[in-house]
Amino acid sequence: MRSSQERQREGEREETWEEEREREQQERERDRRRSPRGDYDNGLEETFCSMRLKENIGDPSRADIFTPQAGRISTVNSFNLPILRHLRLSAERGVLYN
Repeated sequence: MRSSQERQREGEREETWEEEREREQQERERDRRRSPRGDYDNGLEETFCSMRLKENIGDPSRADIFTPQAGRISTVNSFNLPILRHLRLSAERGVLYN
């Protein structure tokens, strides 16, 4: 016959095991909600408040490619406008000279 202390220790071990199992399950659930890029699926983060949402690609001084004879091309992607990463978009504008 087991003593009450042995039964108590066994009960404590079961509680610890259950707590650990629950914690691991919560971690798996949290990892499953993450997308491959490491962002959460809904794309909402605290950094949205500080992100730039507008970029003037019509400004000639910020052209990515410029040729005096042909014109200029400006592009915007997720590197210079982070919100586009979540939308999976990019923009490009070209101006051709006569």
